[in-house]
Amino acid sequence: MAEYGWRRLLLISSVPTGSILLVLPFIPESPRFLLLKGRERKAFAVLKKVARRNNRPLPISIMGLLPHYKKEPVSPKNAGFFKPLVLLFSKGMRRQTIVLWLLWFFASGGLIGVIIFLPQYFHAKGIGNGTVYEDIFLTTTGNVPGIVLAAFLIETKLGRKKTIALFAFLCAAFIFVLGPVNSSTYLIVASIGGKFFLYGLWAAIDAYTPEVYPTEERSTGL
Repeated sequence: MAEYGWRRLLLISSVPTGSILLVLPFIPESPRFLLLKGRERKAFAVLKKVARRNNRPLPISIMGLLPHYKKEPVSPKNAGFFKPLVLLFSKGMRRQTIVLWLLWFFASGGLIGVIIFLPQYFHAKGIGNGTVYEDIFLTTTGNVPGIVLAAFLIETKLGRKKTIALFAFLCAAFIFVLGPVNSSTYLIVASIGGKFFLYGLWAAIDAYTPEVYPTEERSTGL
């Protein structure tokens, strides 16, 4: 990357991201969204497809859902453009919204700091194994294992909240000890540990956030 620059890096990184466009036609629309839009037949077709792929019969009770969703399609004109945002801070959801948004804010700030600014900071101090890109690559080896461990722990007795608290504490501990770093090896090990728990923290928060909101507020809250 030192030879070709960051533009080549972004170009190469865009290839796997752009490949998502190839699979979009095969992803079904949300049945709930289709029902809210008055497209009952399309919603029922999606449900039948899901049941068929899972080798399960479509429950008869599914048919009872259709009359309940026969309503005016939701739009900014008839529902209020800011209504979903206002509901997030209603009496019943205000506390969880503030806490979750703070969690996302600090997790995002930590991610940007560790990925972007930390390697440059240590290189400015003359500490590092090579180029900024090489150090970033080395320190990302803990990302996927951290996500996998968090995905496992949230389904155990530890649960969502305790997993988030544990990963947040350990992530902060690893990042904190980076201050007095005086060797390249120490830098890499501490950075890997920090990213391990930081990405695990992201995975845990990402799984927890949609579960605390009602369906109609889930996408806005997330």
